[in-house]
Amino acid sequence: VQRRRAAINDLQSRANAAEAEIASIDKDQDRIRKNMAALDKASALYKRYVTQLDTQETRIQALRTEVTRLRNQTAEAERGLRTYLDELNVQ
Repeated sequence: VQRRRAAINDLQSRANAAEAEIASIDKDQDRIRKNMAALDKASALYKRYVTQLDTQETRIQALRTEVTRLRNQTAEAERGLRTYLDELNVQ
């Protein structure tokens, strides 16, 4: 039971960490967009920001996929634990 609960906690922690990274990237993107508004679209910095936003969007997409996978694994592990406990016969 402890191993199963530890595995569930690990999955939840990893999903939470990925969600925190998404939030951090979102915050950084807001900052970048504000800076971009003040720049000439032909400037090197503006182009660098566009590239950075593209990279971050790719990372966010990967993280969201990972969060979904981890949440599904967590739900499956929780169902497995409940089934295990329901079938446990302590004498």
